Amino acid sequence: MMKKILLVSLVFIGGMVSFFALGRADTASAGSGCNGVIISEFMANPEEEETDYEWVELQNTTTSNVDISGCKIEDMEGVTKQNVFPSGTIVRANSYFFIYRKDMKTKITLNNASEGLKLLDSDNTLIFQTDLSGADKEGQSFAYNGKKWLWTSRPTPGAENKFDTVVTTSNGSDTTASSEKNSCVGIIISELMPDAPEGQQDSESEWIELHNTQSHSVKIGGCKLRDLRGSVKTYTIPNGKTIPAEGYAVFFSKDTPLSMNNDEDGIALLSSSGSVVFQTAIYKDGDEGNGFAYDGESWEWTSTPTPGKANVLTRPSEKGKKKKSKAKKKNVKKDSDKDSRSTEESSGEVLGANTSGDTSKVNDKMMGYFMVALSFAFLVGYIGWTKKDLINENIIKKFRGNS
Repeated sequence: MMKKILLVSLVFIGGMVSFFALGRADTASAGSGCNGVIISEFMANPEEEETDYEWVELQNTTTSNVDISGCKIEDMEGVTKQNVFPSGTIVRANSYFFIYRKDMKTKITLNNASEGLKLLDSDNTLIFQTDLSGADKEGQSFAYNGKKWLWTSRPTPGAENKFDTVVTTSNGSDTTASSEKNSCVGIIISELMPDAPEGQQDSESEWIELHNTQSHSVKIGGCKLRDLRGSVKTYTIPNGKTIPAEGYAVFFSKDTPLSMNNDEDGIALLSSSGSVVFQTAIYKDGDEGNGFAYDGESWEWTSTPTPGKANVLTRPSEKGKKKKSKAKKKNVKKDSDKDSRSTEESSGEVLGANTSGDTSKVNDKMMGYFMVALSFAFLVGYIGWTKKDLINENIIKKFRGNS
């Protein structure tokens, strides 16, 4: 009798554990909706006069990643539209996520006269709503400071909001201090050469190429280039510098303080206010004379670098790799360098949401499947034990019949 009770108990416990494990895995996979996410900033009238580069920024105010798949943003004025975030869209803990109009499926158009936005969950429940902006201010964004909404001449898509500071002049009046406005929207880093060809000096012949993806010229004076590894340095592009429509601009190391590591590095393009506009992937161990080029989706090494021209991707041959061995050109990374690196990485990852999987969900599900199988095995064993006499009798009869 005790054996029967033990077996039944094991089957019951195994089934319950399986149920809760699988239930927890499914709940984890579903995410937590949009709770804890707010609309923190938007730009309705960019200087570039291109509606494609209107943008909306979300902020995750929690200490955990939030899956906003199925959540929606909706404009409030004029012909209203909704944009639904696709599956796998994650806003990381205490971080920002922004989206250009050109990347929205429904192409929400933000009115210049006055606009506001709502954030809704997948059931159209209101999560957050902005104030109405009133008449727009070209090149400025409408941003939330935690208490109220303000216009700022220092837009920061994908980064912490910055507001104009008020200073008192000698005659007692207030004026707004702001930096030169240049967002460099539509400009990308398209190629770079971090290790000069054999016989050329890295300090002179390394280069970084920018590409204007727009159909009109764009001023880039005041925007900045910054490397991401080692002794991080920043180069501010001189005033008056312009890239023609769909054109290129190349910056050689002899003209900038930037010196890219041979073994591992990357470059970020920042607006004049310091927000990240575009950032390369981190390259590793390229060959001298090769370019690190962007094909519109990913970064690849190419043995046919094309400074100032459209990229040509030619996979480098394995023959003769690393003909020379060069030490790192930058100082040994100290703790301060590591801190700087981590800051750059956290501020630069703004071009898309983090969609990497959560291994805890996989482990929960696998444990659930294992417990189901174990429960089934116990059940079969229990049935076999209770019917052992009948099974033995049938086996004996079959044996005698065969003999």
